[in-house]
Amino acid sequence: MKNTIFKRSLALFLALICVLGILPLNAFAADATPPASITQISSAYVTINDSYVRYRAASSAINSVGLPYVFNEQVNIPGYGPGRALCAYQLGTLGNAANGQKWNFEAEVTHPSLVAILTYVYSCTNGTYSDAGVAIGLGAWNEPWANLWFMVAQAMSWLYEHGVIIDYNVDRAGFANQLAEEFLAAYKMYHDVYGWAGWITDWRSLTINTIIDSADNGVTGKTSLDIANEVLSVVIDNPQYFMKYRLWIYDWDKSQTWMLAGQEGTPMQKLLVAVPIPTTTVEDPKVSMTIKKLEAGTNQPLAGATFKIEGVNNSFSVTKTTGADGTITLTKDADNLIAGQYKITEVSAPAGYTIQNDSQVVTVLPNNPASSVFTFYNVKEGSPDPGPSPSPSPTPIPSVGTGSIRKVDADNPTVGLAGAVIKLTSVELDDGGSFTSTYTTGDGGYISKEDLDFSKLPTGSYIAQEITPPEGYILSSDVSKVKQAFTWDGEHDISLIFENSSKVKVQLKKVDEAGKPLAGAVFVILRDGQLIGTEETKADGTITVSNVSEGYYEFREVSAPAGYDCDKTPVGVHVNAEDLQGEQTITVEKVNHHKRSLTIQKRDAESGSPVAGTSFHIRGVNLAYENDVVTGADGKVVLSEMASGCYEITETAVPSPYLLDTNNRKTVWIDATQDQDVVVDFVNSTRPGLRLVKTDYETGSPIAGVTFKVEQVDGGYQNIAKSQGSMTEGTDGM
Repeated sequence: MKNTIFKRSLALFLALICVLGILPLNAFAADATPPASITQISSAYVTINDSYVRYRAASSAINSVGLPYVFNEQVNIPGYGPGRALCAYQLGTLGNAANGQKWNFEAEVTHPSLVAILTYVYSCTNGTYSDAGVAIGLGAWNEPWANLWFMVAQAMSWLYEHGVIIDYNVDRAGFANQLAEEFLAAYKMYHDVYGWAGWITDWRSLTINTIIDSADNGVTGKTSLDIANEVLSVVIDNPQYFMKYRLWIYDWDKSQTWMLAGQEGTPMQKLLVAVPIPTTTVEDPKVSMTIKKLEAGTNQPLAGATFKIEGVNNSFSVTKTTGADGTITLTKDADNLIAGQYKITEVSAPAGYTIQNDSQVVTVLPNNPASSVFTFYNVKEGSPDPGPSPSPSPTPIPSVGTGSIRKVDADNPTVGLAGAVIKLTSVELDDGGSFTSTYTTGDGGYISKEDLDFSKLPTGSYIAQEITPPEGYILSSDVSKVKQAFTWDGEHDISLIFENSSKVKVQLKKVDEAGKPLAGAVFVILRDGQLIGTEETKADGTITVSNVSEGYYEFREVSAPAGYDCDKTPVGVHVNAEDLQGEQTITVEKVNHHKRSLTIQKRDAESGSPVAGTSFHIRGVNLAYENDVVTGADGKVVLSEMASGCYEITETAVPSPYLLDTNNRKTVWIDATQDQDVVVDFVNSTRPGLRLVKTDYETGSPIAGVTFKVEQVDGGYQNIAKSQGSMTEGTDGM
């Protein structure tokens, strides 16, 4: 068993937006025509601990050319917006001096392996998925996982440049090995910085088959090859979760003036961009949900059952009643139904039937009507009371009882189990005879009325005993759950429920920062990337998947309890063939952290005093959030329970006599897992100022300790200022 304690693997979450400055492609062109040219916005070296990254690849094809620098290259793609570019020529150079210059379209890249891995990395970086991907909880990467995978993506683009990238259609195992090798190479670069796999002491001895992501010093966990194979399973085997990406290479426009001093004679980098093409340009996804109401034991459709359908993460809410065919159907066109999670609750049962009290939490996927049919069963109560008779000498109408026997999953009693063999044996019959017969549970876990019609069963006392459990389940060690005694008098209803536990289970345990179990968190459950269920954590914080088979089981959170941050980083476990031998419960844990607050404080630049009445606009960069706020008397705005993500804060208006600073925008990252609130500080002056910026010519990084003398041309002002490694302000009467 390889336990995915390493929560980042396949994480699909927060973008490089905050760390490396990547901007989401927030506008998509209606077609896939590559623009004739793109323009550089900025170019800087990627750094680890303030040192420039020179990538030491696993591939000799890359290392033989030299250890290449990795750039955070931001470009503007006309018709698509800003985005990040990869270097497509290993020996080329880049630099901020070329900001504003253009690169011309050269060619489209269609190599399936490069398209696949860049689809994965760009999707997870920008949080850009199909409706199905959004519905199963895919999101944007967090830092530093995004940094690591960008290194891998860059390495794969160089492998393509050198003509050695393996086509997964020809040799999938070979490509998985190649991907795993570069992942391990990038992982090694980061382990010291972020403390990953601190128990590994000899990194030179690692192979792609060495466990690297373990909380138990490598006893369980994943290898680089495991991670690579899971990535390929996600992006290649489940393309329905991703938008289609186009890859375009651009070459520097050589008619432009060379701007990189000291780099003359060195070729300029070619740039590779990946652009998502919306699926709606090809097909409008169909979304539907069908609720089916059946009579227990007969599977006859039941009209008149009323259900309430509520969105888990949206405001959708309708109440509808089943028609003559026993169904309710909701669609995107008729009911504004969208892909996502819903809670279905039976509000009232048809006359003469018992209501099903347990709600179902379900996931509706686009273009997938077969898996969007959800069945509820009602047990018949018996003949309804006919009311008072008009006859002066009424003849009593005998009541008629009904009976049902059902087999359910002990961990999820709403799930009926077919294939259980139940034996009925009489203890004492009213007519003095005897009775014995065996039955097998069918649809919904019920013994069908065709097999067992209680109206024809002799009255008397009986023992119902489970003889054989369904495949993959075991008989309970509790005799009371295997044998049940009952008396059938033909008048009173009988309802027997037998529970079975699965031989092998996968269980999620949901806790808060203090280890306290959390109820009410909604997860989608996937096996090898395919949706197999949606459940809500119980009072003990658990969700249990029963009767598992070999494969990778993954839990993705789509809704957190009130006050907690929804962490979409998945947790999961790979169940091997050997895990299925014997009986065991394989447990994974998921921690939720309380949402954190964001405080914006405004101060006077000279005195530090709070400034009231300053207006700010807050925008979520990689999540849906918009808000306009104004500082109070204490110069602060406090926003509580903010979801984790990247936020852009823009100062939009200041009270008189303050001046609106042109450098009025800041970007912050809220990370609930850090268990600390975030404070953002803005200062303003009542006098105009001069800002001097000293930066590295090639990287654009601020340089501290440089002294400037500022003099007014016609006299009257003079000042000496030293750069602080960031913006240096002067407001001394300027």
